[in-house]
Amino acid sequence: MQRAFWPLARPAARSGVAASITFILAFLSVAMLTAASPARAAEVHTRRTTGTWSGNQQTGIMRAAIPKDAGWSFWLLDESFDLASGGAIIAQVRYANRVDYGGAGVALMDPAANAASQRHVRVELSERDDNAGVGGWLGNENTYGSGGGRKAGKPIEPGRWYELMLKVDGKRVTGYLDGVELWSGDVPELASLPRFVAIAPFVIEADAEIKITAYPGVHAPPRAPPNVPSASAAPAPRVTLEPYGFDETDGSGVGWNRGLPSPSLDDDPNRRGKPNAEWTASYVLRGDALCVRVDNLTSPYPPTHTLAIGYQVAVDGAAFADGAHSKRIIVHRFRGRPAQTSAEVCEPIRRR
Repeated sequence: MQRAFWPLARPAARSGVAASITFILAFLSVAMLTAASPARAAEVHTRRTTGTWSGNQQTGIMRAAIPKDAGWSFWLLDESFDLASGGAIIAQVRYANRVDYGGAGVALMDPAANAASQRHVRVELSERDDNAGVGGWLGNENTYGSGGGRKAGKPIEPGRWYELMLKVDGKRVTGYLDGVELWSGDVPELASLPRFVAIAPFVIEADAEIKITAYPGVHAPPRAPPNVPSASAAPAPRVTLEPYGFDETDGSGVGWNRGLPSPSLDDDPNRRGKPNAEWTASYVLRGDALCVRVDNLTSPYPPTHTLAIGYQVAVDGAAFADGAHSKRIIVHRFRGRPAQTSAEVCEPIRRR
């Protein structure tokens, strides 16, 4: 096994819930992250794998090019994950070129894995098949256990970043693609793994870049895929979001039960009942556009009025098309039970 050193990103410590939160894109993801000390890693291959792993310590991006019909390759980080405490692992994935199956993702793997046995649970994205899934493996690549998946609902294309998340809570495993749930259920294969498992990005007959973020012991919310810049890119604009809500039927404001990152509101500030709207807030920079998102939208108490939800957005280091540095963006309108759980609006920006 070849050994190497690699940094693993971790979420920064956070204080209590605030009325607003500032998201900063540097060389990391949309969440505020800090790089941990370098972690040693080992490669584990299957079948006739001849590809190689490489990486950029500055950006934290790993890359593996595994040829067609060459099997799978895992990069086992020495950084361990405690299954008893649970948590979440995020893999940001970008395919550099088309190869064959085009698979990539992240696994929680038995640290004693070798070419003959790789017991693990994982979340995976296929560029060729435009689908994603999550599940457990008992032995090697041909001994799939339990799990499930679905079509991505969009083309998986080289050159674009996608975000996979694997959440573990006891025996229950949940996978996400760009904030949309892929599958959730009990995975019995977890019982065969040791308590402390290795975090292992992997590539299957693909040329892919991967960046890993660990959330041990906490349950990170699904987020939109990040736009990870290269090491030579200019500093990204600083973006501040504040949740916005308005009752368009009677022209009144709303009452807030909770702010970012998971806003919750009532259309009647004095009702103090079940919330009319709750969602997960996020944003992503895509080239010269700032996109704000609403994900996981629910309405425990469906409103009889039309609600508009979105954000008051401020940018530093850039401006919107009209030259302003602040803008109110309505992302979604609904009455009753929401017909959709996710929505996105993009606005052009000019960087300084």
